[in-house]
Order: sequence, then C-alpha cells, then structure tokens
Amino acid sequence: MANREGNTLKFQELPTEILIHIFSYLDEKDFYALQESCKQFAQIINDEELWKNLFMSRIHTRLFPSFSRSSKYSIEYVERNRGLSEWRHNRAVKTKYTVATQNIHNQLEKVVFEYPRCACYSDGVIMLVQLYSKRRKDRLTYMPCTTPQGCSTMHFNINAAVFGRYDGRVFGKLLTSKSYLSPVTEFNNMHSSPVTAITTAALEDSSEDWCVSGCEAGQVIWWCGTKQRKALQLSKKPILRLALHKEMTVVLDLNKIYIIQNMENISTLDVPADLQLSSAQIQFFKVDFGGKLLILADTSRLYVMSINSDQDFGFTRSLHFPNSIQNVFIDEATTKKTQDSMVAGGDGCYVGILTRDNSVMTINIRTPGSSLRIQTKLTFQDEVHACQVNNLVLVCAFSGTLGIFDAANGAELRVVRKTEKFPQFLDISHGRMIIGSGNVLHYLQYADSDVVNRKPNSSQRNKSIKWNEVLHSQLDIYEEDERSRQESLSRANLLREKFVGDLDDEELQLKIALMESESLATEQVEVNEDELLRRAIEESRLSFEGNQLIEDEPDEALLLALRQSQEEEERRRTARRAERRMAPLGEFQTPDMSVSSQVEVDTSFNEVSTENTFLTGQYGHLNHDEEMELARALSLSELR
Repeated sequence: MANREGNTLKFQELPTEILIHIFSYLDEKDFYALQESCKQFAQIINDEELWKNLFMSRIHTRLFPSFSRSSKYSIEYVERNRGLSEWRHNRAVKTKYTVATQNIHNQLEKVVFEYPRCACYSDGVIMLVQLYSKRRKDRLTYMPCTTPQGCSTMHFNINAAVFGRYDGRVFGKLLTSKSYLSPVTEFNNMHSSPVTAITTAALEDSSEDWCVSGCEAGQVIWWCGTKQRKALQLSKKPILRLALHKEMTVVLDLNKIYIIQNMENISTLDVPADLQLSSAQIQFFKVDFGGKLLILADTSRLYVMSINSDQDFGFTRSLHFPNSIQNVFIDEATTKKTQDSMVAGGDGCYVGILTRDNSVMTINIRTPGSSLRIQTKLTFQDEVHACQVNNLVLVCAFSGTLGIFDAANGAELRVVRKTEKFPQFLDISHGRMIIGSGNVLHYLQYADSDVVNRKPNSSQRNKSIKWNEVLHSQLDIYEEDERSRQESLSRANLLREKFVGDLDDEELQLKIALMESESLATEQVEVNEDELLRRAIEESRLSFEGNQLIEDEPDEALLLALRQSQEEEERRRTARRAERRMAPLGEFQTPDMSVSSQVEVDTSFNEVSTENTFLTGQYGHLNHDEEMELARALSLSELR
C-alpha cells in the first residue's frame, strides 16, 4: 500500500478509524489473535468504539435490550454471543407435565411462567410447578380454586388468582399461602356495580399481595391481601383495563387514561381518537413500567405513549400495519426492570407484533425519536400459533415445530421438531420455555444454569451433575406412564414362567416340556417296582372297601383264569394239610425245620397270594392280608 508520495504504508500505519471499521467485520475469535500481534491492535480491540461498530455491522443499531446489564459494549457483545450460543447448541432438556383437573376434558385457561416457577389455572384447580426441585413429587402442588358463580372478570398470575362478580363482590386465592387447601376467599368490601376489570401485582421483593379492581361505575379499589386499602371514584364510565406494579397503577376507560402514583397522585391522558369508538376497539393493552410507556393497539395501528410524568408525558408514536394485527406481545421480564440508559444498548425493550399474513415483527419501544422503527421482520409460510420475545430471542410456535430466532437481526438459531400440534401456550424465561396445549405442558431448558457457579477444578463433577439432571429430566417424561406398563408386563412374565406360559412362544414351550420330561424321568427312576405294586394293591383295597363298581364287565378268560387259580390254591392247601397229618408231631419241630425255611415257604406263598390278590382286588374278592391271616389260622389249628 502506497501513499501519495509513493512510499509504502504498513497495515499498522492505517488510521485508527479505518482499522476499527475493518475489524468490525471480523469475528470475536479473530480478536484474540490480533491483540497478540502488536500493541496497537491490542489497544484498538480494547476500544469500546470497535465493539459498538460490531453491533452496527450485525444488527444495524447501537440501541437494543441489555443482556449483561454492563456499561461496556465489549462485555455485552461477548455475553450476548454466549447466550445465543446456549440457545443454538445446548441440548434441549424436555420435561412433560400433565395437569390433572376435576374433569379430564377441561383445558388450561391460563399459564404464567417466571422461572423457577410455573402456575397453571383451570376451572377448579391450580397447579404450581417448582422447576428447581430435583424430585418430581416435590415439584407439583395442586390447589383447589373453584371459580365463583356469576364471575364477570378474573386475573391470574404467579402469586394469586382474583375474581370479580356481577354483584360487585371480589374474591381471591393467594398462591403464596401455605394453606393450599383453603377455598377462594371473599374480600372484606365490594363495588356498587359489576366488576369490569381486575388485576394483581406479582412482586418478588414484597411480602404483601396487592390487587386492584374497577367497576362499571368508574370506581377503583386497591386491596392488600383480602382487605381494602384505598378506593377512588375516577369517572362515570366503565373501567376497561388495569395494570399495577409497585406504586404505579394505570387505569383505562373509554376516553381517558389515568396514571396513579401511590394511590393518590393522578395524571390523565386522552385515549387516541381512533380507539374511542367503542369499548371493543382497544384490542391490546400493555404497560412497560420500566420505561414508563403504554402500548395500545387495535387491529391496524399500534400506539406507544409516554406515561412518565417527569419527561415527555403524553408523547405518542404510532405505526400502521397493512395486515390485520393478530397479537401483540412484550418482554415481560424487561418491563418490570427500571430502564438504565447508561448500560450498553440503552436498555431497550422489545415488543412483538403478529399479523394475519404470518409475519412477526419486533420493535424496540424504548428507542428515542419521533417514530417507531421495525427492528426485524420474519414472514413464514406456515401458520404461527403463538409467539414470545425476550431481550435475546424471538420464539415462534408452529404446528409441530418451534422456531428460535435472534430477536435483534432475525437470524435462525435452531428449529425444534415434534412439539405440540396446535400450541396454545408459549412463554420464555431465563433461557427456558413452556409450551403446551389442552392440559399438557412441556418444559424445555436450553440455558446452562451451572455456568456462573462453575469452579475451575470441578469440570468432571459438573459434567456428572449435569448428566444426572438431564437423565432425571428425561426419565420424568415417561415415568408415570411407563411404570404401570412395566408392572403389568412383569406380572405377565411371572405368570408365564410359573404356569403354562404363552402358547405362541415356541421356545418357552420347549423349555417347559424339557423340564417336565426330566421331572418325570427322575420320578420313574426313584419309584421302584415294589412301590408301584404297593400303590396298585392299596388302590385295589380302597376300591374294595368303598364298594366301588367298575363300569366294564370282566373278560370271561380272565374269570376262568381266576377260578383256576383259586382251585389250584385250594388243591395246594389240601395237599399241605394231608402231609401235615401224616407227618409226626416231633418232626415238625426238628432243627431241620428252621425259621429260614419257614420264611421261604411263607415267601412263596406270599408271591402266589399277591398275584391273586392283585386280580381279586379289582373284581371284589378278598385282598392279600385277609388270605394270609386265614392261611396262618388254618395252619395253627392243624398243628394243635
């Protein structure tokens, strides 16, 4: 590179402004190498102007919502990229919650998500979810909350559910109370006309629960707990909308806007003329308490009005949309924080607009100037069912799909599939999301909650803790459904193994048949022939004693053999009697006639008798024992 005199210039000798402009097109990781090359580059990289130019080159503005709450653009840039990287790369830990209502067909009416708590309302029950709890049984708390009869309006947030009736009475239930089973309580006073608007304040740093209600006659009452604290008659027209945060209350009727400080100091503004036609003309009502701005909208125009009594009070900006406005949503977490213009980006606040042509736009309503400017615009082919925005990302829920985008420039971060087919509820808080429909909620976690508390030498321990959290969260999705299925399957397996089993399972049937065969073989080996014979004799004796008749007639050949056997036995007995008569008495008692020979004779007799007894026992004749006794009696009588 040469100058006008023809001398060569080094890259380091370029003006600082040009170097900053060139460096603004580099990535953050390139700066670490540049600052090590020379001191001049290190000074430029540490210059805040470079980091401001980085925002200009990427999101085309230096005004945006703060993520790090730091006054340095360098810190904001690094922290912002880290937060976007978590949404882009972190694993989505999903937990499913099914809200059990009194009627299974009832659906959730309201869902409020402020991490680490989520509250769901359905007619008759409130479910409070403590998401930081490790055990699932400690997370869910069910509280009865039956809607009072004649209810004309209600409001529900993380701290309370309040109801207004047509007769002017006000009811409420505090969710911060330990008595979860207590019923809805009536407040100690009432309006003179039907309640037309009611709201509560969810204050984390306050021990008191505040509520404000308005009626058809223009009266406004502040309540603390269930007791009236203040009442004001503001107008003679019905109160349409209310908003409350700390000491500021915003009240809207058909013609006027009332900004009330500390329930006493009242400032008024006129409602834009286009919105005064009817009470249904105002479709959307949002309040940015941190920036002291009021957002009103109908179906075609958005108004942003300053309600800061100390600066630009009543200053109004508007923006027209050619397509009908379907929804207006705001970064709720930012609206509750007081704006600090000294932080990087000016501490802006995003408002999102969904139009009929499935276009989603974001606007930084805290940007100074006389007009509103659209920060990002995304148009989709698929129908957008729900949208939410915070200081970092824009989330759009489609049928079965969830899109996450950079809220500052619209860049796609990730697409989550297999979500709700018709999503009704969507909310985001601290890098986490709630999406649901009907009575089912899905809690998705992308942010790494251990980044801040991570210690240098505890990487393995933190990985283990994170893995356990992921594992338990994944198991919680199917824990209740799978438990009953596993129990029934286990019972079926036990019954199959204990009894016959599944007839279609060939392998199991072969195993059972083999076991039965081995058992039968063992029994056959153990039971000898004598035992089988004894069992047969015993059965024959029982049959004879019980006078059991057989069904089939005996065979003639068998009867003939039986008679021949009896005749042969009778001849043997006669022959033995004759021999004993002829033999001398002393010869019978000689030593040759030993006990062993007598036992041998008796044994032979027993063999014949046993065979005959087995036959006669089946056909009603005498058994073996009776024949033995008879033979012995005859022998003894003959010996005498």
